[in-house]
Amino acid sequence: MKNWFPILAAVTSPCFAQHDSIAPYFREFENKISTQVFVLNKSNDFVISSQNEDVEVNIIPNNKTTLNFGFQYDIVSFSIGFAPSFFAENRDRKESRMTSFSFDFFPGRWMQRLEYHNQKGMSLEPEGTSVKLYYKNLESTRIGGSTDFFLNRNFSYRAIALQNVQQLRSAGSFSAGLTYHYSSLDGHNEPNIEGKIKFYDIAFTPAYHYNWVIGKRLNLAGGLSLGAGINFTNDEGDETTSALYTSGLLLAPGYNSERWFLGANLRASYYDRQVDDGITVGDTMVYATIFVGYRFDAPEFLIEKTQQIKSKIQKTKQ
Repeated sequence: MKNWFPILAAVTSPCFAQHDSIAPYFREFENKISTQVFVLNKSNDFVISSQNEDVEVNIIPNNKTTLNFGFQYDIVSFSIGFAPSFFAENRDRKESRMTSFSFDFFPGRWMQRLEYHNQKGMSLEPEGTSVKLYYKNLESTRIGGSTDFFLNRNFSYRAIALQNVQQLRSAGSFSAGLTYHYSSLDGHNEPNIEGKIKFYDIAFTPAYHYNWVIGKRLNLAGGLSLGAGINFTNDEGDETTSALYTSGLLLAPGYNSERWFLGANLRASYYDRQVDDGITVGDTMVYATIFVGYRFDAPEFLIEKTQQIKSKIQKTKQ
């Protein structure tokens, strides 16, 4: 963390289908193309704390709110988006930028998530003061993913994460998970920092999720995870190994009809690691979206092609 001490001093002065044997608990919208419009805000915040100096500094990205258009059909899901100026928070973004995408796969009761997130243009804000220093070339990168297995066959996580499954009866499930990420804070292009710190994290993250079916069309899903693992930190050649602690939260209300659907999805995860004597670095990843969508009947040629692909996959498993 040697390159970050001057800053501390300055501020203080698209999936496989999931099948269950008990059909009444959830249903799949087969042969439907789900289209949606959604507003997304995603950010990766950091906090550096020095017990020796009694200093805590928040590193806040100058992130944007994007308007996105998504498409889902069976195992395929993708979206495109942009940051329109009619969102107030996008009008004064200076020279900041944000690039982010993720892929989710659902083979059976497994969920596999891969993600990439890069943001440039960040502000350093010391706790308890009004000081705010903006660094246009300070950037962070996060690459990694998670693997989870859900124990309850009557629970479908796809009913929360995607819009092609609906939970019909309330159900919950414990899950066993593993998260693995590479993260970095890069100030090489900032004269007052000129350094880069890298984090390699791996943690076991057991969790519990519950999807409460309030009525025929309404549901409210939530989840909580607590985990621990190991962190490897590289600060310009200085390497340390420390314990890693993680936590995660999910809240997702939704409405589903045969054609129309809408809802919101809020996910947050926190990583805490001690990277040096008396120095801890925590980072929070927040994903918040509001969406509305409509399901169309898929054309026959697409249905036939999908069935052919599934048949080939089944043959390879036998």
